[in-house]
Amino acid sequence: MNDRLIHERIEGILPEEAVRFCVPGHRGTNRLLKNVNKRILRYDITELNGCDNLQVPLGILKDAQDRAAKIFGAAQTFFSVNGSTACIVASILSVCRPKDKIIIDRNCHVSVVNGLILSGAVPIFVEREKINEFDINGGIDPENIREAINSNSGVKGILVTSPNYYGICLNLQRIIEIAHEKDVLVIVDEAHGSHLTFSSSLPMSAIECGADIVVNSVHKTLPCVTQGALLHLNTNRVNHLLIKDTLNMLQTTSPSYLIMSSLDSACAVMQDRGQSILNNLVETCNKFVDKLNGINGIKCLNKDIIGKNSVFDIDNTRLVFNFNRTSMTSDECEEILRKKFNIYIEMCDRSNIISIATIDNSAKDINYFRKSMINILKNVKELRGDIASRELKTGKILLSPRDAFYMDKEIIDTQDAEGKIAAKPVYNVPPGSIILCPGEQITSETIDCMINEYHVAKIWINS
Repeated sequence: MNDRLIHERIEGILPEEAVRFCVPGHRGTNRLLKNVNKRILRYDITELNGCDNLQVPLGILKDAQDRAAKIFGAAQTFFSVNGSTACIVASILSVCRPKDKIIIDRNCHVSVVNGLILSGAVPIFVEREKINEFDINGGIDPENIREAINSNSGVKGILVTSPNYYGICLNLQRIIEIAHEKDVLVIVDEAHGSHLTFSSSLPMSAIECGADIVVNSVHKTLPCVTQGALLHLNTNRVNHLLIKDTLNMLQTTSPSYLIMSSLDSACAVMQDRGQSILNNLVETCNKFVDKLNGINGIKCLNKDIIGKNSVFDIDNTRLVFNFNRTSMTSDECEEILRKKFNIYIEMCDRSNIISIATIDNSAKDINYFRKSMINILKNVKELRGDIASRELKTGKILLSPRDAFYMDKEIIDTQDAEGKIAAKPVYNVPPGSIILCPGEQITSETIDCMINEYHVAKIWINS
């Protein structure tokens, strides 16, 4: 395997002074694209002689993927230039055929539902326990996974999300152990956990836990450009050729070398110095949370939650601050951070603000964030009283998502949909949860949630 990174090898393949008569339409200069950095265009190439082909990698891309597998500890790794979305759908397509059953964590990305529609698989949803204090989803009791397998003959796979958007991690080792006892494959959507491999101060990665297929959105938590993701095969239970074919079906035949080079470079950074930087980051984040927790009613998601609501572990670099017991709302705090302090967080829901710290955040960044939060909270009052938490009573799956999606459909007022069968999904992304799956019978509780929480006025049903 050649140890030179993709961008280094491009330098030797395509001279900077080369005269191009090949795609893409720009010529590697910013003669016309004045607002684009010339160095970016320099590396925006396609499958030139010597540059390899992602569909059938034999050269620099094969070396880069093999290097990534070694760094992450996987048996085989594939690059994705279409984010984790393509990886999730490819994973489901490779595990399930039409009418096959797959156990799904409802706290999942919408790509999971798309994978169900394309594969024809039938979901068996397992619910997460609720953390009422934060009004977010907690974990899944592994015994609920066992019960779902035992209650449904012929289950082919399990797909769970860990960590979720809030950094909540499942007891993957136990879930995987239970699944493998029944010869059931486990797919882990670890989109938000690409960094877990590189620090013993963080939860164990899904690869370390023995998952069969693991998906990482490298661009979310490592220094990589948007859309860069990895699909890892971790055991011999997986049909390697089939998953390669399904991933190729879902990806462009003109993959971006900018994205692939960024993936390669991010892996190299983590291999060379990621562990030391990440360990320092975790320590800085822990101090941040300790300083802020309890100020005028603010509650920070920290290790105290472990062991409750089936939470097995949490990612310390995910900074979650709850405003349920303060006189300020999470929306108000987000706006002040953005407008007054020029701090942009990942997202806020009705109760929390969620921020992602990565190795590209300096200690200065995090300390500035901490001081800004303290400044904002100094005039906030602590409130007492019960915290209103949302509970969603879901309906039964009466049709496969594929059948429901392709049947004749009509759109009606949500308030009139009780008892009908959903024809399209209703989801909340971020943080990633399926409110309504195609093929699911619509309950009054679901209608109430869609109208009052998500303001869904119309809904598609099977006619």
